[in-house]
Parts: sequence; C-alpha cells; structure tokens
Amino acid sequence: MNKNGFTTIELMISILILAIIASISFSIYQKFYSKTLIFGCFAEISTARSAFEIIKNENINIIPSDNLSQLNINSAASCKYHQIKVDEIIGHIADGNNISGSKISLTRNPVSAEWQCQIYDTPSKFQSDYLPNSCTLK
Repeated sequence: MNKNGFTTIELMISILILAIIASISFSIYQKFYSKTLIFGCFAEISTARSAFEIIKNENINIIPSDNLSQLNINSAASCKYHQIKVDEIIGHIADGNNISGSKISLTRNPVSAEWQCQIYDTPSKFQSDYLPNSCTLK
C-alpha cells in the first residue's frame, strides 16, 4: 500500500516535538534577555564613573539626585532610571523576567577611590549567573 501523506499520529508527534523545542528556546531566551538588561544597565552606569571621578578630583560636591545630569548623562537608555548619591551611582534595572525591581550600584570608597559593584533588591527568583563578573549580590 502506497502512502501519500502523514497520519494523524505522526502529525501529533511532530507538533509535540516542536512544542518542547519552543518551550526550551523560550526559557533560554528569557534568561538571555534578563542578563542583557542587567549588563546594559551596568555598562551605562559604568560610563558615569569617569565623570564622577573628574568631579571628585576637582573637589566639586556631588549633589544627590534622581538622575545623572551632573555626570552628563541626561537620560536612561539601558536602565529604567538612575540615582546619584555622594559616593554611589545607582541604576534601576528595567523590568524583566526574574529581575524586576533590582538595582545595580557602583559605590566609590572615599579613601581608596576603588569602586565596588553590588546588585540588591532582587526578587527571590534572581539567579546569580545574571551578575556581571565584578558584581556581588547584596
């Protein structure tokens, strides 16, 4: 007997395999997207460090603010928004799967002028492999 098409069982198995592949791909994509949001915000506030250092070296006081206009960053591109404190630059990470509400902070040690990166206010499902290499989870 010659078959000219697929049986219903063959089609159902094919659809099941495609559904499994799609669900795996979606979870990998979500993880990649979350890491991209964090790394983008980290890169954005990292560029503000040099302007921060120039201001500090010129003995100009940093005025705490909810933006980085003092550091010539007028709007948030990768972060949801920014904050600046006396010795800290904070980026509020854009909402994403398992990272909503997280903040990334670059804190300058006033004595040694070294910078420390921390991520805090993370949701319970936050994964440590989302962290940039130099950051710690607070």
